[in-house]
Amino acid sequence: ITSIVAFVVALLYRQLLLGESIYWGDISLYFLPLQDYVSQQLRLGNIPLWNPYVLCGQPLVGNPQSSVFYPTTPLSTIMSTQSFFAWNIAIHLIIAGLGTYLFARRISRDRLGSVWAAIIFIGSGFVVARFQFPPMIQAAVWLPWILLTIDKTIDRPRAIYLAQLGLFVGLAILAGHTQVAYMAFVFASVFGSFRLYQIRFHRPRFRSATVYIASGFVLGIFIAFVQLLPDFQLFGLSTREKLTWWQANRFVMHPSDLVNFILPYFHGSPISGDFWGEGNIWESCVYVGLLPLMVSLYAVKYGWKRRAVKFMALTTAISIVLAMGRFGGLFWLAFKLVPGIASFHDPARFTYIATLAIGVLAALCLRLMRDRGVTLSLRLGIVIIGSVDLWSFGARFNPTLRSGNESYRPRIMAVAPKYGEGRVFSAQRERVWQRYLNYTDYGPESTRYLHELRDTFSPNIGMQFGVEEASGYEPVPLKSITEVDGLVRAAIDRHSPHLINLLNLFNTKQLLLPQSVRYHQSGLTEDTARGLTVLTVDNPLPRAWLVRETIPVNGDTRSQYAIASESFDPAKIAIVHSDIPGMYSQDFTTTISNVVQITYLEREVRMRIDSGLEPAYLVWSSAAYPGWKCLLDGIPQDLLVTNHAFLGISVASGKHEVSFCYQPDTYKLGLYITCIALLITAGLIVGGSRMLSTNEHDSVISV
Repeated sequence: ITSIVAFVVALLYRQLLLGESIYWGDISLYFLPLQDYVSQQLRLGNIPLWNPYVLCGQPLVGNPQSSVFYPTTPLSTIMSTQSFFAWNIAIHLIIAGLGTYLFARRISRDRLGSVWAAIIFIGSGFVVARFQFPPMIQAAVWLPWILLTIDKTIDRPRAIYLAQLGLFVGLAILAGHTQVAYMAFVFASVFGSFRLYQIRFHRPRFRSATVYIASGFVLGIFIAFVQLLPDFQLFGLSTREKLTWWQANRFVMHPSDLVNFILPYFHGSPISGDFWGEGNIWESCVYVGLLPLMVSLYAVKYGWKRRAVKFMALTTAISIVLAMGRFGGLFWLAFKLVPGIASFHDPARFTYIATLAIGVLAALCLRLMRDRGVTLSLRLGIVIIGSVDLWSFGARFNPTLRSGNESYRPRIMAVAPKYGEGRVFSAQRERVWQRYLNYTDYGPESTRYLHELRDTFSPNIGMQFGVEEASGYEPVPLKSITEVDGLVRAAIDRHSPHLINLLNLFNTKQLLLPQSVRYHQSGLTEDTARGLTVLTVDNPLPRAWLVRETIPVNGDTRSQYAIASESFDPAKIAIVHSDIPGMYSQDFTTTISNVVQITYLEREVRMRIDSGLEPAYLVWSSAAYPGWKCLLDGIPQDLLVTNHAFLGISVASGKHEVSFCYQPDTYKLGLYITCIALLITAGLIVGGSRMLSTNEHDSVISV
């Protein structure tokens, strides 16, 4: 424990001891603003179910990377977000190290080798390169604990192991990265099947272990149901339901990337501005060092007859071939035949499994060396040299700056719309990322450079400062809203006269472009803001408005074509996914700003409307998604998908009060199931602890 904790502190000394923070990649552009919002809501005593700041609102509890229900997330309420990320990573590296140590020691029965296995895993390129992606770290740490518990269950089926397995599986899901959890479960299933095959002739134990392991996974799924049910609902309505072959092969291990196992900067580095490899550096970063690879090969050569060596060696080889994606061939079979693979990008992440397997092989090698009479001094020297090498690599891989710079307020805040008054639409964001955070050059490690980046108001930064965005980045965005987003971007590129109407669908008040862009369009007036070009919409529609004419359509394709038509005017017409009859009247002369008055409460949006002497249709430019509830004068109403991606209801003539509240049934049902599963888990742990003997068997797979 001391060795693992010391290595983690040394690895993160800049973040933990010097108060610095990682400023590049996903942690700066996505997770920092998201965690700020989640922490703010938790401090207010609210469970953040909905994120109003990105893409006209997106489900937050259904976002698998939000980690709302993960046990360490509440720590962010008692410290700054930057400090939370640093301590959260440190906590998880220690958890991963202890789990790897216990699993490797059970397999190898060598304490020194098991410590080194832990250091190899937590100091590897796969883990270190993902410090800028906290949910991936959170999900990755539970694999060794799952393997350890499966192995214990197979040797001695006990209720307490079932409960432990359920907890670890549930935590891996709640951690916030579905792909890493999925890979962990696949590998754990393969490992469990292999171990069960070894005891196939011990039929009572075989049956009991099979039932306990399967039950543990089911229990873990139920523990995570509060997150899983909303996740499943979002995936069905998102752009990530199923990827094409080429989309899935976004980042792969190119054959030339295999050298990264021993030479992490063979292709250069964005830190020094000379990266020339394919893709980006962090997806193909698999560094473990020369010594771990050498001792792993030693274990394969001299211990091939041993089951543990054979299994870990084959695991390493297969996971590397899978990580090569389109270059390896094996991934094509997995993509076609294995359920779930087609929903994830980046096969390069399969090196996650190889990294852990190499660490276990290193532990097995030190055990073999001990059996062959190699002195403790030599084995200890190998561990120290290998650990120092990993520390030297990992402590410098992620550029950092003094914490607090991320709270710098962008210059646009002087003219940005306040909450509820309108949204901003960031176009051509790729040009900003290519300038400041491209794969080749991250730029200088300077406060000024970071402030310049934030002055561009790159997507999602507004979440920190209460500015709502019509655009933005979401890992699992709603398909309908991204389709309208695509229409806006195409209209910008074509200088289409229909652009203003499309922007009005989003309640866009300002169009944001890179600073070097000069854009002229009727209906837009250029404003001044340092770091970007700001174009103000001259006569924007409010957040909600009334129309007299509705056109019913059936199907997403038809509604998308309807709003893309240049004859479509959202101020006069609403395209409705329904067969309600259209309303036609030309005497609707009441000023739009006086028709709808909006009040924003903590968990509710209230409107007072006046539709005049005739019925009308209320359009609300919030992203349409199951879970929104509507009351019209206290009576529940059925919300309709309007203008392809937004919400609306029919209202009678006269004055009315309308209330919108996001209360998803999937969250309520999931929370109920999760509570029951946790009670069952607690009962199994309490009852199992009394029955569990203090004696432990070594693994059958051990050397």
